[in-house]
Amino acid sequence: MANPTEGVSSGSSTMPVSPPRSTPLACVPCSAQARFREGVGSHGPRDGRQVRRVHQQAHEGFALHDSKVTTFDGKDFTGRDLFKEIVAALRAEGLRVGVYHSVIDWHHPDYLVRGTGLPHPLQHERNKGLPNPDANRVMNRYVDFLHQQVEEIVTRYGKIDVLWWDWSSKETQGESWRSKELLSIVRKHQPKIVMNNRLYWSPTWKATI
Repeated sequence: MANPTEGVSSGSSTMPVSPPRSTPLACVPCSAQARFREGVGSHGPRDGRQVRRVHQQAHEGFALHDSKVTTFDGKDFTGRDLFKEIVAALRAEGLRVGVYHSVIDWHHPDYLVRGTGLPHPLQHERNKGLPNPDANRVMNRYVDFLHQQVEEIVTRYGKIDVLWWDWSSKETQGESWRSKELLSIVRKHQPKIVMNNRLYWSPTWKATI
């Protein structure tokens, strides 16, 4: 297993890996792990919900699924495919599977910091005097990575009922993500999936972060 503290690289740039803020489940006693697996699916159809949305990957870029294109994921930190376990628990409760996936990735060394109209921690005022953070970044390499991760999710975990993208700006939307190609990948493997439209910017929607 790759050492999750060594960092990940893409092209000519390298970024150190920081552990997720939550405690890796591998460090939790077995009895607590069992309660986790039971609790994930505890809100079943009896409370009126038929679909449970899993935050598979948020803006910080940490993936719950066992990804082959990064070590910044649940498998490399815990030795377990956390997404697989959650999906199994939801299905055991008769729930459909929804997936939240952010197209923003602050961890990836090719995801641009500036000029995207989207938030990034390195935009903070305390970083103003630092060298240009985008000097060695190539957004198209990041988009390749994004497509690869999404294809992993829609091909390795059975039926996915909902895919909730998050989110785009006026400056970075649509073909910035090569959205037609990305949607084709998803539809090829999950033809009945329901998706939102946040691969594109909506002038009537404002995000808070």
